[in-house]
Amino acid sequence: MMRNPLLLFLLGFGFTGIAGAAGPLTPVPKTMKQLNVKCTAPKLCRKLERTRDVCLLNAQMCEEFVSVFAQLLPEYDCSNNKMSDANKVLIPAIWMCENVQSGATFTALSNVKSLSGQRLYASPAFRWALNGPAGMSHYGPSLEREKQLRAAGALN
Repeated sequence: MMRNPLLLFLLGFGFTGIAGAAGPLTPVPKTMKQLNVKCTAPKLCRKLERTRDVCLLNAQMCEEFVSVFAQLLPEYDCSNNKMSDANKVLIPAIWMCENVQSGATFTALSNVKSLSGQRLYASPAFRWALNGPAGMSHYGPSLEREKQLRAAGALN
């Protein structure tokens, strides 16, 4: 399912009560009594920053960064506690990583030369998880990278 970039941009600023905006994000199921139990963000956000920094210093050491980044893309049971109960939705785990919103992490992924890094940057999962203005600036380049990889036969 294609996620609405405008909605993701607005949610990056904390807007959640937009008319017609409930479709793209998954509402918290009523049966889910606790949130952020399986969410990988608490364990992986710092690791993402550390592996990003290693990758920036040595382009040959980026596979762990790509792997950690990929683990933070699903929703799991992640939810932002700042939302009211009526507006609670499940969000990609990476949205819980405060330091990712500056965009440096998205830019670092865009510069990874390995095929796994290129594929992740070009993936719909990556675009779905983009958030805020810094993240949304990677939406178009990610689509373009997907076209390039597809034309080269480098996508499964």
